[in-house]
Amino acid sequence: TLMYGLDLLRTASGKDPDGAAFLRTWMSEEKGHGDILRKFCAHLPNGDIARYTKLDVIDAIANIPLKYATETFFQYMLANLTGKLFIGLHMVWGATQELLTGVGYTNLRKLANHKILTTIIDDGIKPDEGRHAGSYLGKAIQHCGSSLTVRVIARVFFELYFKPVGYGMGEEDEIRDMINEILLHGDDAVENLNTSVIEKLQKIPGFENCTKPRREILRMAREGAALVRI
Repeated sequence: TLMYGLDLLRTASGKDPDGAAFLRTWMSEEKGHGDILRKFCAHLPNGDIARYTKLDVIDAIANIPLKYATETFFQYMLANLTGKLFIGLHMVWGATQELLTGVGYTNLRKLANHKILTTIIDDGIKPDEGRHAGSYLGKAIQHCGSSLTVRVIARVFFELYFKPVGYGMGEEDEIRDMINEILLHGDDAVENLNTSVIEKLQKIPGFENCTKPRREILRMAREGAALVRI
């Protein structure tokens, strides 16, 4: 999250005063989510306190997959070449990821059924994620509604490159298992994706018929080792 945010601060989104202020707040709050979840995991039965309380940024950077680093480098080069036209895509992308994250936390809360984790999610993380999603969504509607060029660029690149948050940062099997076990938890998982993510995404000008997040999640689920009812 820290590296992603710092990269974005060097794009048109970060050069815009409102965008920069939002990104700094977003980075701080997302870091807070990670900190409190690490502390929670460290104090579970058989929890590894050293593993979950020590955050080594240098090790984290060293373990970034080469493919992810290379793709990210070229994406940010492209973002700077497109300038302000990039902001619309960033807002659509961010809104979708925050909405998916909200679904993930809701399902994790149900799966874990743990009193302390429920409090952490309900009183701390979910309100932040909801505010992030609302801000991204509002700015996406504003930017994409202002220009046909912005809408076309945002939609084309979204359809070509969108992946769920975390994809590329770890083992693909782990990401697919997370999708099957958390994002697609429950018999109503696909309907939940539709109401919590797709319907809101489709409010953005130029994305009225977009179903890319659902299609991508179901595609990755099919390729995973875990079985899921689709």
